[in-house]
Amino acid sequence: MKVVQIGFNKCGTTSIDYFLKKCGYKTLHWDHGKLAPRIKNNIDNKEAPFLGYEEYQCFSDMEYVTNKEFLYAFIDYYKDIDRYYDDVYFILNVRPLEKWLKSRINHNNRTYLSRFVSIRESNEEEVIEYWRKLWVDHINDVKNYFQNKSNCLVFDIEKDSGDQLCKFLGVDVTLAKHYGHYHQTAITK
Repeated sequence: MKVVQIGFNKCGTTSIDYFLKKCGYKTLHWDHGKLAPRIKNNIDNKEAPFLGYEEYQCFSDMEYVTNKEFLYAFIDYYKDIDRYYDDVYFILNVRPLEKWLKSRINHNNRTYLSRFVSIRESNEEEVIEYWRKLWVDHINDVKNYFQNKSNCLVFDIEKDSGDQLCKFLGVDVTLAKHYGHYHQTAITK
């Protein structure tokens, strides 16, 4: 079984990763930016999306961002992952859009935002509008793709509880106590 988070960073990816570890899963979170390029390379080469990560069951924060480029494997390849693996569960981790934007703007003392300004050769306002559109498009695409399937949970990190995660994954509901909010970004703007 595989569990794949397909929501954006700053939407509880670390919190859900921690929860899954406490449930006994072997998880991989971001892998210092190597996870997303590996998934892309594997799929481009018509190989298993998680080739090279066979020991892991759960994957989160599948993105790669430098000052020159970015790759969102959780957006670009979730459908490929779903088609490749028979026993895969997806968690679309979300939160209110404006709160997400504020957290993302302030992530790593605003250096994350600065990288996107550089990559997109634009200004902060244009990047924020790009993020807003990307968010809406991705959430709608995921909901449409999974509308007649049962292997995706839309999980609002501010409204939902560990109980929903436990039920979705079929794990003991007493493990819900391990879900909490970790690695919060200070909101300064």
